[in-house]
Amino acid sequence: MKRMKPVHQTAFASASRAANTYLSSEFDNSMGAMGLRAFTDVTVPNGGSVTITLQGYDPTSAKWYTLIAGSAISTATTQALLTYPGATTVANSVGQWPVPGKFRVQAVVATAAVTFSVGLELVN
Repeated sequence: MKRMKPVHQTAFASASRAANTYLSSEFDNSMGAMGLRAFTDVTVPNGGSVTITLQGYDPTSAKWYTLIAGSAISTATTQALLTYPGATTVANSVGQWPVPGKFRVQAVVATAAVTFSVGLELVN
């Protein structure tokens, strides 16, 4: 089986976001990627925090479900999340779900505005 090159996408461009829940655009996994990495880069925490959740879509129930949820980030840092079948599970960091046909990113900003970005990488 030929391995595909990683595909990079932007879920959230770098910007300051007030305390609220944000949803990225919906992404399509038409290439059949097995894994998904998300890189959250917090540059200005400003006393707030952001929690990133990778979500998959179930077309039968028309509901979104959690693939992996990260821990709250309240410092200027970069956090990686990964979901990949067979990966060793690590709480708030690595999950084992395969990437579904449709997925998105949820960002929950708490307390105060946080400047952050989220980049995605589909991998086989």
